[in-house]
Amino acid sequence: MPNLFAKPGFLSLLVLGLILLASAQEIMIPQVGSGLAGPAQPGMPLPNHQRISQEFNQAVLPMPGFTRWMIGDERIIFNGHYNDGTSSRFGAISQGGLIARIQPEPYQDSTIMITASEMTITRILNSGDPYNEFKRAWGTDIKVEGLGLFQQIRLFFGEVVLQAIFFITPTYQIPSNLTTMNESEAEDEGELVDCMPRTGGPGGEPAKFSPEERGRFTNVTENITLLQQPNKSTCSPTSGAIDLLHWNATVAPGLVNMSEKALIDDMAKRMNTTDTGTLGNNIAYGLVAYLKDHGASGKFTVKVYRRGNSWSSSVKKGVTFIKTDDIINDLKEESTAGENLIVDVQFPDTTHSMKLVALNNNADANGEHLAAFADPARGGIVYAGISGSGQVSIQDKAPGQIISFIAVSPKK
Repeated sequence: MPNLFAKPGFLSLLVLGLILLASAQEIMIPQVGSGLAGPAQPGMPLPNHQRISQEFNQAVLPMPGFTRWMIGDERIIFNGHYNDGTSSRFGAISQGGLIARIQPEPYQDSTIMITASEMTITRILNSGDPYNEFKRAWGTDIKVEGLGLFQQIRLFFGEVVLQAIFFITPTYQIPSNLTTMNESEAEDEGELVDCMPRTGGPGGEPAKFSPEERGRFTNVTENITLLQQPNKSTCSPTSGAIDLLHWNATVAPGLVNMSEKALIDDMAKRMNTTDTGTLGNNIAYGLVAYLKDHGASGKFTVKVYRRGNSWSSSVKKGVTFIKTDDIINDLKEESTAGENLIVDVQFPDTTHSMKLVALNNNADANGEHLAAFADPARGGIVYAGISGSGQVSIQDKAPGQIISFIAVSPKK
């Protein structure tokens, strides 16, 4: 962005900008979480472009809300310059001013471009005065540019407002309870689950385990209907449909009164699934809404277990949120109790929902617990190992990390 203070007529633009600021408080940025906003998990070194995305979120989030309005909900060309001397240009999608999804190549229909160096972001995060360090970097070391006329105009007037905020607010008290995102943001939305691509045809491994296979697991969920996601972004609605069909076949006959395809479509609407995926907590909210509309809300409990220091336990919209620092033991406990479990796994290139259908409570010689998932991408069962830290190893995938799981169970 150019130095707007050097432009003629700045005072008139400032007045207009302040009017925009007043109106912006009424449409203040959507509060949204990000799967990239959390810290890296142990044992999983991150690629440069993923690391700078996380650090960028950490630097932007505590700043005045108008900063995130400037970034908004956009498709981004991100020019990253890294501490190891390398650079890359990758694609990102922002939601509420935070990066929610990335891919190695820029999106064809990108709307803004962000240029930032990891050195600058690290300096902000480690500074004793991150607000003023961020203010000094904005427009020089951190640049946000519009790629179309509309975005150029929006960012021009937004820059007027932001410079006014910087001018009239020489100091800014960053909330002390923020790490990578605050609790209200996290519990309102959750990570973006964008799903693995659909692969192959329906089927895969058999839905029912042979006696030999069953003997490898401590806990097995019977009466599972295997479904394949209809497109790339619907792994979460499909996992929810598998969940509901299980309860329909066991303790709640009549819970499902539509075809499998209609059920997935219904779940996608209730979970607010878009072509970019599903925000994590909407998976649980969608299940609660379905149970309520089918007269079964009093028969089931819905819980979300989530890892991370910035989360707290609470109850919201009929969902119980539980902070966990011990993913594998909580999985074992809920699986042993007969709960239906939908697991969200963050892989290096995507976050994916799968239905856990079997788990061995005893670790093998490598410290991993054998698990079986109904994988919507494959339309069948896939076997995996889960480590004590919640790392998931699938034979043909780079290791992923469990970031949350949803437990649905009949009330006792």
